[in-house]
Amino acid sequence: MRQKVIIHISDLHVTASTSSDGVPASRIDSYLTTKEDDNVTAYIDNFVDTVKDAHPDVDFILLVTGDVSNEADRREFATAKNLLRRIIDKLQISTDNCLLIPGDHDVHRRSILNALDDTPSDQSYLLNSVKFKNFSGLYKEISGK
Repeated sequence: MRQKVIIHISDLHVTASTSSDGVPASRIDSYLTTKEDDNVTAYIDNFVDTVKDAHPDVDFILLVTGDVSNEADRREFATAKNLLRRIIDKLQISTDNCLLIPGDHDVHRRSILNALDDTPSDQSYLLNSVKFKNFSGLYKEISGK
């Protein structure tokens, strides 16, 4: 049996080119934005190469914890999916060996505000599916579940 190595990534904070209040991403403290950028691709490739060189002939487990996105915007999750998929493909990580755990920035707050108007207080548990809808899409794309 091959040795297993856990890769733990946290707080990516992938940020849309502009925030919901119109602030340009250049004024937001995040390196990973939804804007196409060869520097980010090169950064991911360098990360993958470093991991491969340090751990040849192992099986990887990918653990992504909290704040994949900055505002839980669909564009942010689409970019995060591409970045994570690049890591998964290049390191040949099985989807069974990928675990994504949402953080507070992965909750889509605008959706919650809209849903609060239509959800009776005795059914507030239904808000979980609303607030994690965009994250759930990313999870399904990465894990297949």
